[in-house]
Amino acid sequence: MISEDAAPLVDEIEIGELKLRNRFMRSATHEWLASDDGSPTEPIVTIHEALARHGIGLSVSGYAYVSVDGKGSEGQQGMHSDHVISRYREIADRVHAHGAAFFVQLVHNGRHAFSTESCPNPLSASALPVPGKDIKSKEMTEDEIRRVIRDFVSAIERCQKAKVDGVQLHCAHGFLLSSFFSPFLNRREDDWGGDTVGRTRIATEIIRMARRKFPGYPITVKMNCTDGVDGGIDVNEAIEIAKILSSDGVDAIEVSGGIEEAPTDVTCQRVLSKDQEAYFKEYSREIRKKVDCPVMLVGGIRSIDVMRTIISDDYADMISMSRPLIREPDLISKIIDGRKREASCVSCNKCFDPTGVKCNRQSKKKDAQ
Repeated sequence: MISEDAAPLVDEIEIGELKLRNRFMRSATHEWLASDDGSPTEPIVTIHEALARHGIGLSVSGYAYVSVDGKGSEGQQGMHSDHVISRYREIADRVHAHGAAFFVQLVHNGRHAFSTESCPNPLSASALPVPGKDIKSKEMTEDEIRRVIRDFVSAIERCQKAKVDGVQLHCAHGFLLSSFFSPFLNRREDDWGGDTVGRTRIATEIIRMARRKFPGYPITVKMNCTDGVDGGIDVNEAIEIAKILSSDGVDAIEVSGGIEEAPTDVTCQRVLSKDQEAYFKEYSREIRKKVDCPVMLVGGIRSIDVMRTIISDDYADMISMSRPLIREPDLISKIIDGRKREASCVSCNKCFDPTGVKCNRQSKKKDAQ
């Protein structure tokens, strides 16, 4: 039974040639639960299966590195080798069994990647200090850029072989593709820097190459609407980037924000009232006006009233959440059938746990009320 208030949120939506059953998505969230070789483990499979069983339209994996030198966290998933394909196929099969879709988010961690013997200075658009480390990133050569582009396209091919419904290129939060997009992080003067077209080129090259090889396969992007620093991406620059990506055939854009140098943690703010929800919504509405693809909005969305406003007032086309779904994997089904009007998540951020993502402030009695 669909509650009257939830009706606008359960309309179908198309992402490229893929039809989703509703407007709810699980935003990509690092689980710290993959095997050392990048393979998803059973707990990761279970996370996505539970979300699908409880009504999610689209579940997106935690960020999966596309290159061996692109890994940046313990327990991080990979899509860098054929040996992971079967495990992702299992996730896709179990998600599909409950009527939902499954995407893999693809990333090269760039300046946030591990230092290795062969790559002591992590790759980035430009050579700049790495936050929290006493090293600088390495400005990538033309050959290194071309190799990483091929790695992304190979990862997309593996996703297709695994029957994954589509991919999301992680172009936000200061990781490799984001470091090229950002005028704060990209100080290059060659064809991979300079103006907006040059700085987005690494992503458009990935998209064009993948489109030639895999026509019709859904390719989406997560990008910053703001870097949160002077000289970084602002709303006007974000609109121009989004227009370029849309014109190159991206099937959807998820709007987020913030890099590590930002003075406040803009990506995981505390949300204590409705007026603090959806803190990127003004940016997403301006981007949505200028692109020809659906826009997904993430960032502090908690209540059905705000969700309805996001859709009805054209802030975005899809509702993307992370922290609330960690606390309540069944939240979407509760919202759809009217059992809940807002998430129980208190935005304490204790769920981002290197021993495995989970809500560390559980209150079963409160959630049951």
